Amino acid sequence: ARLITDLAETAYLQVARIYYLQEKYEEVDATVNDLQEQFSSRNFELTFLGDTARLEQARALLEMNTADATDRAAMICKEVADKNPNNMVGWESKIMLKNIIERPSNTNISPDVLFSAADGSRAEKKLVEAVNGYMRVLQSSKTVQQKNEFNAKCWYSIVRCYMDMTRYLEAAIAFENGFNDPDRGKDEMMYTSNAQNWYKALSRRNKETHDPFDDKRMRQARDKLVGLNISTDLVFLIA
Repeated sequence: ARLITDLAETAYLQVARIYYLQEKYEEVDATVNDLQEQFSSRNFELTFLGDTARLEQARALLEMNTADATDRAAMICKEVADKNPNNMVGWESKIMLKNIIERPSNTNISPDVLFSAADGSRAEKKLVEAVNGYMRVLQSSKTVQQKNEFNAKCWYSIVRCYMDMTRYLEAAIAFENGFNDPDRGKDEMMYTSNAQNWYKALSRRNKETHDPFDDKRMRQARDKLVGLNISTDLVFLIA
């Protein structure tokens, strides 16, 4: 059965690509929709071949240059990126999603789509761009549900970017923001991680500067963690 489905996905992908080269964008859309319907009706799951066809569909939708088509393209890229976090198809979909978001006309994009795009920038090692992307997620999260889902994750991701850039002061500030954010949600593991790594970032900063002010901030963070019964053992914190 797997061989048959692989052959079917390959055939649909090639047809979609031919239509795209012929600038028959509606036919690309219809072809990939048919692929999904056929697989769904038989309880088959698309492999990376089918997901690659979906990216062809997203490209065709972008060529249509309408608001609805662009929104659909963004959602396709997000779904493919979420499904393929660690392979080339997912990486490509995140880059496409980032490019869609950067279009001047796209101002009302959902936080989950923005978050996937920021992850794409981080995967490309465009860390400053990723930080700006995660900040945009924080700004676009309006409802309690959105804030609970994204705030803690965004602060954590922002810190990871700063840590990778060895900008430990900014990392510490971002960790502190995540630790004190009233809309951080109920993810206790993420909350504890933000708290611990706030302290670790300050410790690294203090090692670099030997500044009394940095030492004071580090001790204040440690005392706060101790008061909350959160470990301050650096062995268990992020690298």
